[in-house]
Amino acid sequence: MATANGDTRTVYRTCPLCEATCGLQLRLEGRDISLVRGDRDDVFSHGFLCPKGTALKQLESDPDRLRRPQVRRGDAWNEVSWDDAFAEVEWGLTPILDRTAATRSRCTSGTRTSTTSPASSTTGC
Repeated sequence: MATANGDTRTVYRTCPLCEATCGLQLRLEGRDISLVRGDRDDVFSHGFLCPKGTALKQLESDPDRLRRPQVRRGDAWNEVSWDDAFAEVEWGLTPILDRTAATRSRCTSGTRTSTTSPASSTTGC
């Protein structure tokens, strides 16, 4: 099936909607999804998809879907570039990280086993 620009292809992806990581087979016409199927060769999902995965086409084409980062200033949301969005995150997160640095270093020192063991839950982290 050809599109106006002749760009129809099949791509394989992992569904981003939950932790099951089902394999997807997507037919793209240009940038538009024309078909969503389970990837039969996926080692986890073996071609099966839940209703969320089969609705990816509708989710992607929803006219209300945000397609660019938004930053709230006062009561208004403003569309910004990705660079500006990441700068905003850094601006807001840096003071929090600075305030909690001592606690974080104490709670994250050691191996994964020591930080996830039942004994580590009594350290106040």
